[in-house]
Amino acid sequence: MAKVSIVDVAKAAGVSVSTVSLVLRKKGHISPATIERVQHSIGELGYIYNQSAANLRSQKSNLVGLLFDQLESDFSIKILKSLIQSLEKKGFTVMVKTALFQADSLGLALNEFKVQHVAGVLLVAAGQFDEAMAQQLASADLPYQVIASQGGEGMSDIIVCDHYSDGLTLTRFLLDMGHVTTLLFGGEPGDTVFNERAAGYRAAYRERGIPERKAHIITSDTDLVGQRQRLESVLRSDNGISALICHTPAAAMLAAQCILKLGYGIGKDFILAQQKYVACFQEVDRLSSSVMDLSYVLLPLEAMTHQAVRQLIKRIETGSPQPHGTFAGDLIC
Repeated sequence: MAKVSIVDVAKAAGVSVSTVSLVLRKKGHISPATIERVQHSIGELGYIYNQSAANLRSQKSNLVGLLFDQLESDFSIKILKSLIQSLEKKGFTVMVKTALFQADSLGLALNEFKVQHVAGVLLVAAGQFDEAMAQQLASADLPYQVIASQGGEGMSDIIVCDHYSDGLTLTRFLLDMGHVTTLLFGGEPGDTVFNERAAGYRAAYRERGIPERKAHIITSDTDLVGQRQRLESVLRSDNGISALICHTPAAAMLAAQCILKLGYGIGKDFILAQQKYVACFQEVDRLSSSVMDLSYVLLPLEAMTHQAVRQLIKRIETGSPQPHGTFAGDLIC
């Protein structure tokens, strides 16, 4: 017969794994009715709480585990630097690991952190973070916080980017400048982040009462030649497009190439019909300001990491789940 786990108790009691953990450790603010329900499920299932192991785990060091699903993305690289600086200021040292956020590999990484008696874990997801990952993190019985590019709707202990607001902010800015006909370019059809930004882009047009035909959206794929052809075709067919909003720095560079090839200039003056304004959702380091003066939304990674560190420390100290947080980027003109 399979060993009864804390996850089984949580399901039987109809509560989260974190709540069961708080009841077992007699921490947090849990209602008497919930405590009674959890204790009843523990008795019914025959769950045995290993107090000795729990005591061992509670003897934490000043070590914090940093777990990344990937380290090669700009999102992860910038967060890693900021996390290390923020944690060191609080007196912590770090242990960095990478792992696929799948059941087996995630479980192995968390077990390694437990063996090292880390005080807590900060998990950084450059991609999607979902309920299954949250359940596995909670069942590891380690204080944790998550920083994710996307996902986490309705979950506690997670900090995420607000891509919808970023799309809304950047589009409002262009509309206020007089760029009524614009083009959003560079995301794949199944890219959740791109779709959230596109939703904000459309919302800015709706709130201004501007016809949707003034808003163009082109998705991309791995075929660079095809992307370039589609973009050039749209720019030729609608000369009124005065601004391009690019999903990534790579999309911004491709847009600049197409604009220049078609004989247009790159600039911010919408009155000049031969100029196109290029904006982006990330800073484009590799393009010289002599090529184009770019406005962009700066991802709020530093603010996100500082908040995640604060919430992790509070989680370690109190054992209580921390609130879900969303962060919109800053517009840099």
